[in-house]
Amino acid sequence: RYENFFETEWIIDPEVSDAKIMKLSLQPIIENSITHGIIPNRDKKGKLTISIQKDGEMLIASVIDNGMGISEEKIAELNMLINDSKVSSKHGIGITNVNRRIKLIYGDEYGVSLSSDEEKTTVILKMRY
Repeated sequence: RYENFFETEWIIDPEVSDAKIMKLSLQPIIENSITHGIIPNRDKKGKLTISIQKDGEMLIASVIDNGMGISEEKIAELNMLINDSKVSSKHGIGITNVNRRIKLIYGDEYGVSLSSDEEKTTVILKMRY
């Protein structure tokens, strides 16, 4: 659909090539990066980087886009929303659901977090390897 609008780079550590990732965990994160980061920033060609690596007993999946970026205030709000089990918001429901499922399966030390600056937005999923 967005041919030639952005490029995708996959960085998969060979050590984790046999790792299992929950179904529908990356899809909503990647979709958000394209919809809210890359598509609105038509001034430059978009880049989406998906990285999966191992850190001890943890599997770290990162989705990074070079899109619009998100303000510090909004990042803080989004991180709070995705970690608040009482919140039922129309915004961030895909990320919230992924975060809840990761915590339910692996425990509270795992989950989703967001960071951003003017050049990129990063979403990190931490799961047990």
